[in-house]
Amino acid sequence: MKNLWLWIAVVVVIGGGWYALSGKSTTSSESGEIVVGQLSNVTGFGSSYGVGEAKAVALRVKELRAEGLNIRLVAEDCASDIPKCVSAAQKLISVDKAVAIVGPQW
Repeated sequence: MKNLWLWIAVVVVIGGGWYALSGKSTTSSESGEIVVGQLSNVTGFGSSYGVGEAKAVALRVKELRAEGLNIRLVAEDCASDIPKCVSAAQKLISVDKAVAIVGPQW
């Protein structure tokens, strides 16, 4: 029985990897860049955490660019307000076509 579960796990991992590698491209078709969104509370009551969070993400993107990864960061301020954060996330997804979103802290 243990071998059966092990083989099921192996098949799932291999199938998932194949699907991820052969699926839709996560880069912009025009420039080959990866668009990553960031939601931080740079203003409002959460700004004591949000400013540091925004700086940390920007630093990591800078490091990834230095390693040769073509990545573009699109940052949005949630202003410590849930409706503003939802609007910002929708903009990152639909307008900026971000493949991943980092944040928010709150």
